This record gives sequence, C-alpha cells and structure tokens, in this order.
Amino acid sequence: MFQTQSAEAVLLLVAVVYCSLQLEHAEDVAFQNPPQTAAHVRKMAAKFRCDVCLKEFDYKYRYERHVETTFHKDKVRLMEICASTEAEWESGNVDTGGSSTVTESHSPSAIASDELSLAIGDEDIGHLDEAEKDSESSSDSDVANILSLTNSSANKEGQYHPFLSMISAMAYIIIHSPRPMGLSNLTFVCHTLRCMFPALPSVSTMVSYRLPGYRAPEKFYSPSGVPFYVNSIAETIKLCLANPDIAKKMERYPVLPKKGFREIFHGLQWRNDTRHRAVINCWCHMCQHQQFYRKEGHNGVFASVQVLQVHPSELNTYILSDIVEIPVSTIVTILPQMDSRTRHVYKKGHDGSLTIVSDNELAEMSSPHPLKTRSIMCGSLPVFMAPLIIFSDDTSGNRSKVWNKFDSWCFLLAGLRQKDNAQFCNIHFICTSNQVPVMEMAHPLVDQLLELERGIVVFDAQLNTNALILAPVICFLCDNPRAAEICSHLGSGTLRFCRICRVDHTNSLTGICEERKRSSTIQEVQLIRSAHTQAERKRLRTLYGTSEKENHLLQLPVDLHQSTPIESLHTLGLGPYKYLLREKMEQLSEKQRKEVVARIAALPSSGLTGGISSDISRHYKSFVGRDFKFLAQIAMFIFSPYLSEAEIEVWLALSMVFKMVYCDEFEPQKIELYRDVCHRFARAIDCYSVTWRKKLKIHLILHLPDSMLRFGPASSFNTERCESYNSVIRSRNVYSNRQAPSKDIATAFAIQESIRFTFSGSCYNTSERCGEDLANLYHTKEVQAFLGGEVQERGSGIHKHGTLRKCSARTKTPLASVPITLEGKTMSLEEIDAKFTVLLPHGISNLTPVQWGRATVGKNGQLINVQDYIEYNSQASTSVELETGLFIGSFHTEQATFCLVRYLEPVLMGTEPVLNEWSCPLLTLTNVIRCIASTLVNCAVSVVHQCDSQCVLAEQETTSRIERELVTQKKTVFVHNTDNNMYCYNIFCMHCLP
Repeated sequence: MFQTQSAEAVLLLVAVVYCSLQLEHAEDVAFQNPPQTAAHVRKMAAKFRCDVCLKEFDYKYRYERHVETTFHKDKVRLMEICASTEAEWESGNVDTGGSSTVTESHSPSAIASDELSLAIGDEDIGHLDEAEKDSESSSDSDVANILSLTNSSANKEGQYHPFLSMISAMAYIIIHSPRPMGLSNLTFVCHTLRCMFPALPSVSTMVSYRLPGYRAPEKFYSPSGVPFYVNSIAETIKLCLANPDIAKKMERYPVLPKKGFREIFHGLQWRNDTRHRAVINCWCHMCQHQQFYRKEGHNGVFASVQVLQVHPSELNTYILSDIVEIPVSTIVTILPQMDSRTRHVYKKGHDGSLTIVSDNELAEMSSPHPLKTRSIMCGSLPVFMAPLIIFSDDTSGNRSKVWNKFDSWCFLLAGLRQKDNAQFCNIHFICTSNQVPVMEMAHPLVDQLLELERGIVVFDAQLNTNALILAPVICFLCDNPRAAEICSHLGSGTLRFCRICRVDHTNSLTGICEERKRSSTIQEVQLIRSAHTQAERKRLRTLYGTSEKENHLLQLPVDLHQSTPIESLHTLGLGPYKYLLREKMEQLSEKQRKEVVARIAALPSSGLTGGISSDISRHYKSFVGRDFKFLAQIAMFIFSPYLSEAEIEVWLALSMVFKMVYCDEFEPQKIELYRDVCHRFARAIDCYSVTWRKKLKIHLILHLPDSMLRFGPASSFNTERCESYNSVIRSRNVYSNRQAPSKDIATAFAIQESIRFTFSGSCYNTSERCGEDLANLYHTKEVQAFLGGEVQERGSGIHKHGTLRKCSARTKTPLASVPITLEGKTMSLEEIDAKFTVLLPHGISNLTPVQWGRATVGKNGQLINVQDYIEYNSQASTSVELETGLFIGSFHTEQATFCLVRYLEPVLMGTEPVLNEWSCPLLTLTNVIRCIASTLVNCAVSVVHQCDSQCVLAEQETTSRIERELVTQKKTVFVHNTDNNMYCYNIFCMHCLP
C-alpha cells in the first residue's frame, strides 16, 4: 500500500486521470497548477531531494540512481503534460476527444486546496530505500486523494461516479469480484489494460480503494484468545434495503397464497410466530389487531382482527367478535386506552355465552405495542419485517485433499423468492475461521441478532424513506450434525438421537414422540452442569440427549428445535438413497451393471430434472445430490428387474418421498397425505432391514411434512445453493497469503457488498448516487453473470412463453421440404397427412408456414425440444383439463406460431384411468396429430414406454464422438418394441402432476 504524499503527488494523479479521460472521451476534469520545471533538485540539511517524486536522499549517488529510474521519468513526463494542459484550460482549447461540445467545464482552481494538501510522514522518510523498491514498479497514487477527487464537484454528475472512467470501474470489478485470481494473473490483466489505457491506477491503489457503504469487519476474540473477524449483519441489511434491485423484490409481510405454498413466506412460521407479526397491537377502529399479511392476487395489506360490536341493549358495553379479515386501508384511527370502569367488554365462549374481559386482559389488549412507541420516537417510521435465514457449514480452505476446516456463517433474506436467493449475490457472508470453533463464533452473532430483534432504522429504497426494520431469525439451515450443535443436542450417537423429538432408536420408525422445547433444553443444560460427578453428568446426557456445552444461540427468543428444518439434500439424497444405491450396485454383477447403464440411456430425458454426471456402473460411490435426485425419478423403471418384493416396496416408497419433497408446490390441506407417504416408507424400511432402525436420517423423514408446513416446500429451505457458496469462500482463502484468513475473507466480502450497493444506484444516508452509465454497466448480463447476479428474467425476451427457436437461418422454407421425425423416420407433410389424422385449429382450414422451429418455451420458461413429451391445453377443449402428447415440430405463420403434437390418449376402464403396477396412468400413442397454438403448451413431462416381452437388451455397434472423431463401439443397448404404443405417465417426475 502507498503512503501519503504531498500536493505534487496528487497533482500527478490528476494528470493520470486526465490522460484516461482523453482516451475514453469522458467529461473534463480540473487540474491544479503544476510546477513549471520538469525536476527540481535542492540540497537541504545535507540531503538531496527530488521535488517530483518527493523523496530525500543522504547521498548524491542514490539521488542520481533514482533520477535514472523509469518511475521518475514517467512522473516528469506526466507533469509536463499537466503543465501544457493548464494553458489549454486558460485558453478554452481543451481537446475533448472529438466531441464538438463541452457540457460543463471547471477551472483548475475549482479543486479545493485542502483536498490536495498531503504530507509525507516521518516513518516514510526513514524507509525511503524500501519504499523506492516498491514504488518504482507501480504508481504512487493515494487512495484518500482518489476519494476526495471523485467526490469533488467536478465529478458529482460524472457518468461513472464515483469512478473517473469506465475502465477504472471495470478493473475494480475484476479485482474485487467473487471470482478471484492469482496475483500474477491479476497483475498481467491490469498490465494489459494499462498498455491500452496508460492512466489506469495501479493494482495496489484499486485494492485499497473503498466505495461508499463499505464497513470494515469487526475483530472479536474467542474464549481461548484467538482473534476472528465478523461482518455486521445490520449494515448488510441496510445496504440491501437501500438497494433498489433488492428492495423492490422483497416481501415485508407473510403472503397468503391462493392454493399451495411455494415460498418460505407462504409457510406458517412467518404468519403464526408472534415474533414475526408486524407491529402495532392496539385497538384500531373498533377492532383488535391480530396479524398483518398480504393475499396473493390482491393489492394492499390485510389484517386478521377481532371486531368490537356494540351491545344492543347496554350502554358503553361491547362484545368481542370472532377473528375476521379486513383491509388495513379501512383502519382509520386508533382508539385511546379503554377504561374498564366506563366501558365493559365481553367475549363469546364456544357455547355462545358471554364472559367479561378482565382488567388485566383489557389493559394488555389496549396498550400499544412497544415497537409503536419506538417507531414514534424515531419519527413515526413505518415498521416492516425482514426475517433472516441463517446458514452454517464447514468447508476446506484448500483445493487439495488436505482438509483445512473452515467453519462459516452466512445469512439470506427470507423475504426474497427462491430464484433470487439462489443467486450468489443474495447470500451474505458473516464470518469464518479455521481456528475458532463454530459455536464460539456465534457469540458476536447473537449480540447482533438480538439487536435486530429490537429493530434498526434503515433507508427503504422502495418507499424512498426511512423505516424501522425487524429482522428476527426464521430458521437455521445446515446439515444434521451442525443442526444438533445449534440445538445443544448430542447428535446421532446418543440414545435419544432426534433433535426435534424425544424418540430413541429402539422405536424410531413407529412415529414422532414428545417434541423438544427451548425452555426444557435450557433447564436440562443447567441440570447437567450442576451435577457433582462425571458419572452423573454422563447419565443425564444419555437420558436427555442434551449437551451442556456453551451455546449462545439459546439466548435468542426462537425455538431452535423447530427452527432447524429437515434439509432434503443431507437427509434424503445423502441418506437412505445413498445407502440403498450402494447396497444394490454392490449386489449386481458386471453384466447387470452394464444393463443398468443401457436402461438409463434408453429412457427419454423429457421432463426430468438434471441428469447423471458420470457412469453409474463405476462412479456410484461418488454420486452427489443432483445424481440421486435424477435417479429417484427413474429408479422404478431401471432397477425393478433386479429387486425383490420387499426391495420394490422400499424403492417405491422412497421415490414417492422424493416426489413429495422436491415438489414445486406444497398443499397444506394434504398434510395427512404427505405424512402417510413418509410413514409408508418407514414401515417398508422396517420390514426390509431391522438394522436401519438406528439410522437417524430414516427417522428424520417423518418430520419432513411438519417442516414443509412451517417453511413451505423443501426447495425453499434446502442448502444446495448455499453449499455451492462454499466454493466462493474457499477461493478467497486460496488466492490470499493465508496469514489472516478470517480478516481477509471477511474484508473481501464486505467490499463485494459495497460494490453491489454502489453500482446498483443505491442511496444510503446521502442523496448522492452513482453515475447513470455506471448503473447501466452494472446491470448488463455480462457483469451480472460475472458477479453472480441475475442474468435475465425468465418469461421475457427469448424466454417468453410460446417463443419458438429457429431451425434454419432462412426466413422462408418450402412447406413440403421440411422433414419431421416420426416413428424413427423422416417424413414430409404430405407423407404425414397420408398416414396420420391432422387436426387443425378451429376455424382454420389451411396453414402456410414461413419458418420452422426446433423448440418452444413452456409457461415456466423451460425450453421444450422436438421429441419431448409435453402437457398442453387442447384448443378444442374449453375445460381446464390437460392433455399429453409427443412434440414433433413447430412453425411460424404470418399470423401466429403453432406446434404439432402427436396425441397420447389415456387408457380408461369406464371413467377411471388404468394404472400399471406402480400406479402410473397408462397412455396410448395415437395417430392423431394436433396443431395447437404454441402458447397452449404448459411444460415438458416424463412419459416412459410400457415395456413388454419384446423389449430386450442387445449387443449393438453404436457410433459416438470421441476426441471429435466418430468411433464405432460395441455396447449393450436396450431396444424398445416400436410396435407397442403403450406408455405410462411417470408420476415420480418431480415437476409432473400425479
């Protein structure tokens, strides 16, 4: 880092900035009067001084060596440029890079002298030789001077404010991006940029430069005296709420959905927990407030209240009604506190009888909420909720196999949707350390979270005003061992191995026992600590399954046992499914493993989520979550020939659990059905193997429906994206000197938060914003992809529902010359019309395509390719029922776009659908081809061939491309009987309706 210099050094920086602006055709900038000579040498107190570089030397030979350096010569050249520019300013002949007009000019004297008055420190004079070695290879710019210059009036309205040029802003993004690079690579990139733009600041300058909104991490010490650094959660929330990109997307109230839960703010936790209820608990327009919420599809906020109805016969007497729903806009006033001596309030019992409300109850109900008093003290600010999702995990700080454990804490905003929280820019880092245990780092976190429970004042970019924000913890996301630590539980090795209920492993599959509570856990911890002997402590630990270790999280007013939901990745994919797959694959012979690979290759990928990343026959032991997720959707069609009856029941039940957990929408009215699915799997696994009773993850599946009822579908509280964020933390440690990893990593993420805040056009404690061009640059898809932000909204542009993807660059193609693949053959439209029944849209007798497409886009933004199975609304049908078909082609006409679909007819017995052995509805592939509008296509679905005895495994020569060459190899393939047009609807597909 460079030390503070005198005014001449700042003058050189201004000259550098001027050269950059000349090259990029930017706005004019003011300069200070430079010295008239190129270099001045004077001898003072037996010292030789260079007034250009502001250095003093005890000996002449050192001064002469310095004058010959490239660093000194470059400064002399820049000062000469600056000197010649002063005359141009005075004459008004400033070259603007080809621009015919200058919008605004400032004289060199516009920069205040105090902004340029810097002095060299005594410490620097004593180390001039060391400083010279560093300074001769880089610029001698000063970070504080950059801030003063960029904040000056000359650049207040700059296009790239607070930067002086676009190239400086881009270089700053590269240096502080979530994708760090090595110092040598970074230096080379900046050197390349400097070759094209000589005025680019040095790497050291840009590393030290801090943007508005940056707050350095705070240092804390563990009980053993080890330091670690923590970023402020409150400051990060302030930056998020002041960011218009985030503020406009965030929900501030729980949302009552039309049908099922799709987000975490649809769940019951936010709506029912009193800590998450908004604000004012008082008598409002003859009613008592219960809770605020939004309704999906309706504008405004609603409240559940109890209305005070006037007694029909008694004066000053009211009856408290049942809870009703009213719009908040109808609340016009707040009544004063009611006096029981002058007014009487009755409440209705279940039998209709009236009971008078006691004085204490009346005083409690009519007293204002404490937050309202605080809101008034802060200036009658609006009060909103911003619940937090806390994530904790461990990861290795190395890329090698040497494990270097880093425990970390992060958080997300529960008010954002799943697709927004899946972006790395919305996962906010708190702290990490490889020396301090994770629960010891929780102490400063708890202090911050308690302050957030009381509320903080922030600037809300959506309302464009200050607001009081409450940010309680809604849940903790982590794997099961970490969740046990958070709950002060001993984990899976104890007799009572469940952190949520008090079941023991002898009857863990029979159901759920008494739930654990925060208050009882605190009492158990105190009881264990008060035991006099180690034997007594061990007995109590075994009895309760509770750990007495220090846990500061118990200070939070949140039930930790109910706020650590069952996470699907570690509980299902890396739990029973991994156990079953490894057990089955080890039982199969080498020939059977090849057959499994052939069966997987023969299945159509339409409608399936993801795919297997490697060969299952060799790499099944190293499968990850996405591989298990894909296998769960097709397992019954792949492994059924190799399974016994007991195994089929287990695999079938587990596939249904996967389908339930990874559904797009959780329907709370079907909660008992979800519980039956989980208990069915528990019974099946109990009959299959007695030893599996002791596995914790099997029992935790029974708690899954309750977690989904509280927090929405499992996808809203899974850790898959947060687990991926560990790679960002790891890379920050890899590309550092590893001398202070906790501080360096926390500082890097704090800088990234300030980048997102500043570049997005945010406003925080000031009316000053970044330049318009800088905000536009930040929102480009290239920069967003580089910073881990949102690249493009689905449903717009090429992702718009019904959009076709072209198959040819030609704008007009003869109708008869376009082939369509049917039954493994290419056919023209004449051949199709002769063999199949083509149904055109109602009222249309002839269609003339002008361009053909190879794919279309469904309602969910999913790309649907030709030969995929789709679900669509039939144009001839006016009902809401969906039909299924094979998508064979699409085309444009002069008026609209259309899709050709080969109809799949359900097999019925009377009015009921016929099901196969796994309850999948049977379908028949007909010779009817429907021509439908592309906007009627909903989504791709999974349809599997219903195999018969004619579908066999065979050895065939197949052609594949290896090293860009076609290679013929003999492989085992699965050949379907094409004469059999029977198919079944895959109900195990995660995005298909059963």
